[in-house]
Amino acid sequence: MEAEIPAASLKAFYKALQCLSRISSDISFEATEDQLLLVGVSASRAAHASFTFQQQFFDTYRVMDLPSSEDDEPALRCRVQAKLLVGIFKARGSTTTGHAIEKCTLRIEQPSEPVNIAAGNGSTSHNASVECRLVVKMVYKEGVCRTHRLFYESCDVWRSEYDKNDFKSRWRISAKVAASWIGHFARGLEEVSIRMSPRDILVRSWAEGHYAGMANTQIDAAVSEVTRALQTELTIDPADFDVYHLANSHGIELTFGLREFRSILQYAEAMALPLQAFFSRGGEPVLFSVGDLNFGDHPTRGNYSQQPDDVIAEFAVATIGEVFSGMSNT
Repeated sequence: MEAEIPAASLKAFYKALQCLSRISSDISFEATEDQLLLVGVSASRAAHASFTFQQQFFDTYRVMDLPSSEDDEPALRCRVQAKLLVGIFKARGSTTTGHAIEKCTLRIEQPSEPVNIAAGNGSTSHNASVECRLVVKMVYKEGVCRTHRLFYESCDVWRSEYDKNDFKSRWRISAKVAASWIGHFARGLEEVSIRMSPRDILVRSWAEGHYAGMANTQIDAAVSEVTRALQTELTIDPADFDVYHLANSHGIELTFGLREFRSILQYAEAMALPLQAFFSRGGEPVLFSVGDLNFGDHPTRGNYSQQPDDVIAEFAVATIGEVFSGMSNT
């Protein structure tokens, strides 16, 4: 596979890699004839992230000698370490290198059949083959060219089996607005709960131990680590959403990982695109989508940038059942 990313699209590609690296330690590639899929899965399997780059995203895109498969579409699949790949793109641009990037080329080198190569003295030979490498070539306007080679391993790419059309409750909101909610919660928190009703939305989380102690008085600090807790709660008006539709009039509560939610929001905010959520009830996954301005019969409010040339970002995040107690909608 070989694909050329124009300079104007490098930000979108880098932000996708950055988002994936915050969710997963590895990034999986699946290259087919008409698109490139990047996938990341959290270590706990509680979050799945995928970015689909259509062929039109690239200046050039071609895949040759795809391995055949009886069950799946022919594709080239491999996996690389997220930290190493993100590091290559992080150093792009004039602010760090003194040069402006003109284009970037991605190439997945597949292993070839062993060949005999003569030794230095011409008397012996040994087997050699092309190694499994992902080659990233940065071409700068000043004529500088930097090439990076990362080893990869073949793998199966895990796809989410959930369809957002199967979830009847949904909302869409500006990523900047949603990020302002999360700014009230400490970064070390593991989970956030969102209780949605026709009248309002409650965003709530608890902090125990170290995070609770930072906000307690000296008297509170004497309380057992197990019993003390700091509760943060925000009330959101449904009018803040572009679209807000609940299939259950009694309300729905979702509790999921705060770190994964932050990562999704950071990507959406960086790309100036709205965040969409599709869900049913606590205990079932919530699906997030970034950048799809076509939201059924609901018109889009607000000024959003267009999705950069055929990029689809989708996320599936596990949720748990209701954790709020003693709460009413009155």
